[in-house]
Amino acid sequence: MVDFLIANWGAVAAFVVAVLAILKADKTNKAKLANLAFLLVCQAEIYLRGKTGAVKKALVREWLRQKMPVAAYFISDELIDRLIEAAVAKLKDYLEEKGGKLPDVIIPL
Repeated sequence: MVDFLIANWGAVAAFVVAVLAILKADKTNKAKLANLAFLLVCQAEIYLRGKTGAVKKALVREWLRQKMPVAAYFISDELIDRLIEAAVAKLKDYLEEKGGKLPDVIIPL
């Protein structure tokens, strides 16, 4: 085993670098998704102020899938729901901090 690693150290190093790059990209993509979910939750709150949370959540889920069509194939509904719930919690904190004023969010839909 050690002989194999020594003989193929370049391939082993490339594999390790590739794995680390994938892990970093995954964290970056989750952060981007979380930020996008927050912006879309804000947008839904602006557009659908009087509607129920279920209507807003369905719209945000649809918008997320529209904004990231390729990623939508790899993202489970459970992950999307968790992203939306976290974004709603973040919005509640934001509203408490800003005295109920929604952020000015304009995202082409």
